[in-house]
Amino acid sequence: MKALEVYRPEFLPTVERYAYMRVQYDMLLDQWYEDDCKITENYTNKSGATNVRKTALYMAIEAMRREILDIENTLGLTPKGLQNMKKKGLEKQKKSKLDALFGG
Repeated sequence: MKALEVYRPEFLPTVERYAYMRVQYDMLLDQWYEDDCKITENYTNKSGATNVRKTALYMAIEAMRREILDIENTLGLTPKGLQNMKKKGLEKQKKSKLDALFGG
């Protein structure tokens, strides 16, 4: 964010939440790989019918992907998010040579 000049100290709680979610996401992915990347499983409901459904682990991974992407967009870490940040004028304002000369 600093390299893109969109970082603000008030974003710190969101940045920390993003970092925490990335750690959780990586842990879920590791577990999913250990489980041979199962996406679906057979499920028998109360009436005895067997259906195929997504595994709970895969659904959690999908949900985390969406949430992480939302935060990345909010923080300007994707092209779309960066474009929105620039539209709103949240990028760091460049100092004019006159301001720099007078220490402003």
